[in-house]
Amino acid sequence: MGINDRLRVVISENLLKQKELADILGVTDSYISFLLKRENSKPSKMFLSLLEEKLGYNPDWIVNGTEPKMSKTYNEYDKMDIQQRILKRLEYMPIEHIQAVVAFLDSLETVNSILTGAVNDKRY
Repeated sequence: MGINDRLRVVISENLLKQKELADILGVTDSYISFLLKRENSKPSKMFLSLLEEKLGYNPDWIVNGTEPKMSKTYNEYDKMDIQQRILKRLEYMPIEHIQAVVAFLDSLETVNSILTGAVNDKRY
């Protein structure tokens, strides 16, 4: 797996489009495109730093595939950013899809309650 493949993983795991990744990192869409098209592309140190800061990915994993994939510097700010992106996507979904998302979240809450023994604990 090359750098371009790992960048595709980042895009996929974060439910992003190429342009959205560029916007989050403050780089051009053409730079992301360049990195994705070339198997042996070498992202700049600034790009890797932004990717770590904004999405939590370990620069060594991006460049070399070295675990861990996620950086230990990932923080609560990044969690808020993910939540905002989820809300943005929900805004454009048809009502049936939103209902499916709510049902999924309810099932996660049920599983969490069973696993933790906290039957009425609302954590989500």
